[in-house]
Amino acid sequence: MPRESRIIEIRNLYFAYQKELILDNVSFSLKQGDFLALVGPNGSGKSTLLKILLGLLKPLRGKVLVLGEEAKRLKQRWRIGYVSQQATAFNHGFPATIREVVTSGLYGKLGLMRTPRACDKAKVDQALDEVGLSALASETLGQVSGGLKQRAFIARALVSDPQLLILDEPTVGIDMSSTEKFYKLLGRLHQEQGLSLLLVTHDIGVVTTLVDYIACLNKKIFFHGRADNFSDLKTEILKATYGHDVQIIKHQH
Repeated sequence: MPRESRIIEIRNLYFAYQKELILDNVSFSLKQGDFLALVGPNGSGKSTLLKILLGLLKPLRGKVLVLGEEAKRLKQRWRIGYVSQQATAFNHGFPATIREVVTSGLYGKLGLMRTPRACDKAKVDQALDEVGLSALASETLGQVSGGLKQRAFIARALVSDPQLLILDEPTVGIDMSSTEKFYKLLGRLHQEQGLSLLLVTHDIGVVTTLVDYIACLNKKIFFHGRADNFSDLKTEILKATYGHDVQIIKHQH
């Protein structure tokens, strides 16, 4: 495949904290418009890998390219939308409205000192509409449910028109009904906008029907390929990745 179509390209990546090897010869890629799920047990290196992709950590060895540039040197970081697993734990007393939180997603692109213009406000309206929050834009973020908070932070990530959306365990702390709506939203964003997505999750039963590709990580990559190929071999792959048998619980989404 042409290299310019690769949103993420990781080649022979090694990382260690002091003498403990956390990532061992990890290689995988994400093409433009693809939806990839990264799964693995706690302590498998998923969070470390995300920090490297976001330019917060430097690899011990190997190459990590994001949008064609070395991750650590990427200048236009607004081209990456990021939703943390801590989004639903947002300070309940913080007085910002949903609209204000979404607008803050523009500052990486505009600069902190620039006042949003009419076209920027239109982008905020569009992002709110895409996640179904237009009617709640004036609500204080800290007072709405975890599922609505997560939608607000997705809108915040989308408002700058990123080329890549990274979501780190986005359904942590969200009830089942909100989780199902959340996955429907991701599927729609992927299908209608062709957005490139990287989803870090433990929810294996859902991702096999939602994403295009799956990567299984436990310090090393145990599988990287199409979701339908994973489904055929998932018992063996997950046992190798997790080190024991894994029971997959399926639910509607």
